[in-house]
Amino acid sequence: MAPLAPARPDHRRGHGRLLGRLPRTLTRQFAEQLGVPPARWLLERRLAATRALLEDTDLPVETIATRVGLSSAVNLRRRFHTALRTTPAAYRRSFR
Repeated sequence: MAPLAPARPDHRRGHGRLLGRLPRTLTRQFAEQLGVPPARWLLERRLAATRALLEDTDLPVETIATRVGLSSAVNLRRRFHTALRTTPAAYRRSFR
């Protein structure tokens, strides 16, 4: 599985320029097409990748955080718990 791009605060500005659109226009059009803002869409992809790695590997959470493009294991745990109401360790145990 290829790592997802790391979070960068200026990502929309650069992508908007590449596509010839202002960042707000790009964000609005993205949300209109996919039903969620780009940041939420990317977080959902990162969490899906996290779940797959927890289910299929014994990689440490720190390594998984890096692979899915989150800044730290602490950030991964916080976002995982917010989204799924469980910890990565408990989630992994349910697949063993």
